[in-house]
Amino acid sequence: MADAFGRKQAEALLLAGWRQGALFAPTDKIPLPSAADGIDNILVVLTQSCTVVSERLNSDPVVEVATAKLLKKFNAKDQAATGKSFRKLILPLEQDGEYNAIEIDINSRRLYPRDLLLGFAPSGSQISEPNARKIGGWMARYFSRVALPNALVEKMKETTFELIKSVLKTEQEGEPLHMNTKSIYIGWDPDDEVGPYQVRITIVCSDQQATEAVDRLIIETGGSVVVEGAAVSINVSSADATFLADLEGLVRLTEWDYLTDLGEPQD
Repeated sequence: MADAFGRKQAEALLLAGWRQGALFAPTDKIPLPSAADGIDNILVVLTQSCTVVSERLNSDPVVEVATAKLLKKFNAKDQAATGKSFRKLILPLEQDGEYNAIEIDINSRRLYPRDLLLGFAPSGSQISEPNARKIGGWMARYFSRVALPNALVEKMKETTFELIKSVLKTEQEGEPLHMNTKSIYIGWDPDDEVGPYQVRITIVCSDQQATEAVDRLIIETGGSVVVEGAAVSINVSSADATFLADLEGLVRLTEWDYLTDLGEPQD
């Protein structure tokens, strides 16, 4: 049973509006990182809501926060807004104003004593609870992202991955094909640093039109890439025609892992 002090803290945090995704201005005790520009940056709570307002202060002593860069425009098709970037997440703000979205950087995470949230409240425009729940899934993908053998990555990064990037950056009807690419799956054998490797990649597109465009461009390259020490085959399918059996033995190439700058917004 929680003690009275813990119960009072939990109630105070709940009533103040603290939860996952709560946005707040930096304080003396919870400041912005020294590298962050204070004028366009605030802080966001990453910790799950149930932990933020937990009565068990000894069990849940800290809260995780990150820098949230304020953005004037929200583009729902940005790769960071669709969750395809594991380093950054863009979420819209509920209220229209000078700023309409935030960009969270996974590398700006820090831990602070949870009781530092007492005595003040989230401030300014906030993100909705449904959008705040996306934070948990985004962080889970970051920690569970696929890890290819380093030797295989070295063989593919300037060949296969460059080919896929080139294809998905190709514009169709005014926008790059990666906008209509849902996910990429990959399987490799053996799972070691020696090889030689057999690699199978499946690109899943949102609709048939995008599927045909990507497939055509892949076919123009011969449908496969032979790299020294690795043979790679690439298949393209639409989401509505892809079944679990088609993905057997494959794992998700987590978001745009290994595709570096694919989908990054242009200034």
